[in-house]
Amino acid sequence: AEGAEGAEGAEGAEGAEGIESTESTESTAAVTATPLAASLRRLTGDAARRARALGASTTIDLDAGEAEATALPAPVAEALLRVAQEAVTNAVDHAGASRIRVTLGVWDTEATLDVFDDGCGFDPASVQRTELGGYGIAGMRDRVTALGGEFTVDSTVSGTVAGTVAGTVVAVRVPTGVMQP
Repeated sequence: AEGAEGAEGAEGAEGAEGIESTESTESTAAVTATPLAASLRRLTGDAARRARALGASTTIDLDAGEAEATALPAPVAEALLRVAQEAVTNAVDHAGASRIRVTLGVWDTEATLDVFDDGCGFDPASVQRTELGGYGIAGMRDRVTALGGEFTVDSTVSGTVAGTVAGTVVAVRVPTGVMQP
């Protein structure tokens, strides 16, 4: 399930069916009806097309592995999708990343989502919440902690992050409850 070239969807992640930048009952229903891996595939495909439209040669890969067909509780799937949207959008719009990798892991009691990019990096401690609350880092963290999960951002403008010279890693671990086979 790697690569975004074959994914289908509208230009830009915000316009993709079932993936909207604002929350609504309709978007939550779409996430519930679609396995998270399929929504992430559509998101990465849309982001790759958007990056190309902006003149960037960004490669965006998705690794869902065994989580490909796993159903997650709707609140977990919604939170992970929104975090992925924000992290991928930030990497495309602000980081100048040439490579972005999204990984999804699902186990009996938890799910993980990691978004790695080799962009310019930044100082996560210097990011402040906007007056309107914004989504950004604070919004991603709020979504994850509301579910009892863990959210971290590691970024550097020099040194090594995920085998690159610079870049950012957004990592999420969320409890899912015990899922039945």
